[in-house]
Amino acid sequence: MAFRPSQWSDQSDVVYARTSINDASVEYFFDAVIRADHDSTLRITEHPIQTGANISDHAYQMPSRLTLEVRMSDAMDCIIQGQYGGGTTKSVAAYETLLDLQAKRLPLDITTRLKTYSNMLIEHISAPDDVKTLFGLKCIITFRELFTAEVSMEKVSARPQVTKPTSQNTVFPGKPTEQQGSVLSNLEGGK
Repeated sequence: MAFRPSQWSDQSDVVYARTSINDASVEYFFDAVIRADHDSTLRITEHPIQTGANISDHAYQMPSRLTLEVRMSDAMDCIIQGQYGGGTTKSVAAYETLLDLQAKRLPLDITTRLKTYSNMLIEHISAPDDVKTLFGLKCIITFRELFTAEVSMEKVSARPQVTKPTSQNTVFPGKPTEQQGSVLSNLEGGK
């Protein structure tokens, strides 16, 4: 049986280390978060800009990136009982859960000590497996923000977009005859 600290028996007043992943239906916790790398980048033009120009037109925010180094131990019970069940071990089930979240491409909410991120997708998972991780999981997960935009559904123009029929709707096969005239002469009123 896995070790379960006595403080976890009544979960109503337990404050967890708040690094978690939330897929709108389930909140996932790790046994340990060794490191969290927060990456925020502003892309700035390298070309000269005119004096007095609006600088915001020459710099834009790149999607946020978060890299978590996490650990899971098969010797320890889950913070939320039964959360990583179904696999051969807790560490294998946790890895399969991460792969499943990545495959589903669900926007995730991630809460860390420094910031809460929304609309994050799992971009990369790295899980080296060796003799030291035989009874656990050592995993590096990279998340990247997915930008979303609202599209306005209001009418842009009050005028209807209608094409009027033309009187030039007769098709003549082959070369025009003298009686038919040229296309230009028909457009000019038969001159």
